[in-house]
Amino acid sequence: MQILRTKLKVFFFKQYKRQPPALQPPDPQDPLLWPQREALKIALQYPDKAGTYFEGINPDAFTNDAYRQVREAIASAGGVASATEHGANFLAAVAAEMRDLAGRNFVSELAVEPIHADDMDRYVDSVLSRLQETRVGDQIAQLKSQLQRMRPSEEPEAYNALFSDLVALEQARRELNDRASRA
Repeated sequence: MQILRTKLKVFFFKQYKRQPPALQPPDPQDPLLWPQREALKIALQYPDKAGTYFEGINPDAFTNDAYRQVREAIASAGGVASATEHGANFLAAVAAEMRDLAGRNFVSELAVEPIHADDMDRYVDSVLSRLQETRVGDQIAQLKSQLQRMRPSEEPEAYNALFSDLVALEQARRELNDRASRA
């Protein structure tokens, strides 16, 4: 009997360890994560306004694991475009895609947290542009790092191609920053 109990304890311990860890919601006041949080709140509360702009943002822009999980759940539920077909069940569909109860509760939290904006269309554009601008800033940093490690005299074509990409990204970042500052 004791052997059976020991085997059951070992079995349940192994099963428990295999499950992914519960979602750890980030600090809602973290200014670095603010665009990610606001973008998800917009997507959950105003999916029609988030629309294709939200869908077009690379999921890698969501650097926090909890926010990335919610972004992936929205995509798995059919994206914000599916909100019209899901209707009132859109939030339930997104929550159902989360791994655990903590994730489903986090979706609910984002779905009811107030959005403080007078002009929602401008706010949506501003928030999504800020999120995109942050991502572009990361890409710029990577390109600059690559350029610093290169020797233009040894690989002039590759260096010039990367430099052209850098200039284009810098221009895109300025435009996104202007859009983000309008709200």
